[in-house]
Amino acid sequence: MDTIEPFAVDVVIPVRDGARYLRQCLDSVMTQTRPVRAVVAVDDGSTDATPDILADYQQRWPGLDVVRTGKRGLPHARNSGIARCRAPFVAFLDSDDVWAANKMERQLDLFAARGSTVGFVYCGYNLIDEQGGPSPTRATAPTLRGDALDDLLLGGNLISGSGSAVVVRRSLLEQTGGFDERLTFAEDWDLWLRLAELSRVDFVPEPLVAIRLHRESMQHRKTRHRLKQQLLQRLRVLDRWYLRGKLPPALPPQIRKDVVSIAIGEIWRAPLAGWLHAWELIADLKRSESSLARSLFSSRADFFREFPPRMAAALRRALPSQRLR
Repeated sequence: MDTIEPFAVDVVIPVRDGARYLRQCLDSVMTQTRPVRAVVAVDDGSTDATPDILADYQQRWPGLDVVRTGKRGLPHARNSGIARCRAPFVAFLDSDDVWAANKMERQLDLFAARGSTVGFVYCGYNLIDEQGGPSPTRATAPTLRGDALDDLLLGGNLISGSGSAVVVRRSLLEQTGGFDERLTFAEDWDLWLRLAELSRVDFVPEPLVAIRLHRESMQHRKTRHRLKQQLLQRLRVLDRWYLRGKLPPALPPQIRKDVVSIAIGEIWRAPLAGWLHAWELIADLKRSESSLARSLFSSRADFFREFPPRMAAALRRALPSQRLR
């Protein structure tokens, strides 16, 4: 059996119908100044030229392992890749993003310098457009390091640069169980939370990954998610911490305000339908699997009391009081 170096890294690349950008992505891994041990490309049911491109690269790149699955989604694809990894470290890269040539070198050097308490390392990033040119959208500089659990709970996904920026100790991925395949939103944040409970986080400030913004990118799709869907997935992520008594006390009131803000936004956009959507939202919370979601408001009256006084008064005039219970 081959000996694996203590700072060797395997790369997981999930891809579905990614032929347009896949070659650039793979080339950016092949040209790393600190070569990776292996790459696991997980083809999540592609119907374009993705399989042909992967087969072409396999012929000249012995370290490329290709896994083909049905359309099971991003968390499943990443978990399938993790299961094939053998190196002590695992890096993630989305198939439409590209790495700077020294990304692995800089991040693995940081792991070596910080010691075993650091479990995952991310980096700065740039945003690029479909053609690979600079995007006018501003990137968020990394700031979060050390014991990060409370900050990640309160602030959301503060690990900048998406999954493509992150390198993780494989032992921690095995301990946490990887990505939650029930999630369709915030699956990255959910994993970072579970990693942050077990280890410290650090970052390389330089922009070592280019995140591509285009019509089908994960970054773009997230902006199109309905706010209600995002909210319900967020509550599902936070529920494990609520049930264990680890949720920061300031967070439930913040979430209550967010729920009311979503409802008010619906009403301003479409007054008649908006009231119905607000009414349905509280019903969705009450029948949610999330204990946290069910605990936010004791009743519909409790929910609507959070509204600005004029809006609450209008609702009371429009609906019999018993219907607010």
